[in-house]
Amino acid sequence: MRSPRLRALIVVAAASVAVSGCSWIGGDQSTTSTTTPSATPTTAPPALEMLDPGAEPRRVLELRFVEGDSATVAFASDLKVTDLDGATAIDPPPVVQIVRFDIDGVTADEADVSFEVTGVSIDNDAGTLDDTAILELT
Repeated sequence: MRSPRLRALIVVAAASVAVSGCSWIGGDQSTTSTTTPSATPTTAPPALEMLDPGAEPRRVLELRFVEGDSATVAFASDLKVTDLDGATAIDPPPVVQIVRFDIDGVTADEADVSFEVTGVSIDNDAGTLDDTAILELT
């Protein structure tokens, strides 16, 4: 049985997987380009908003890993990529990934967590893609 703490870790890990899998898309990607960026972009840290502090008494969240634990989560992401000037480079439809996380080993200092994306689908509820485009992406 998975604990709520393990589920919380898995959600955070899923978000990290999705974000780390992203790369810059757009513009001229040819290998003969000789342009270099004029400045390193700076961004503010993301703002955090507490939606609900929960009921008292509260406790510090402690993650306890158990070797052999696993969980499968559905992670939905809706990304919009813009360049530094604010122009939209791409605005794909939302994507839902099914990711399985496994606790492969645990020591006193760390846990070995592996993951596998077992399914991906496009959420086309907004109707932004026609049937041909959906087939090309799946």
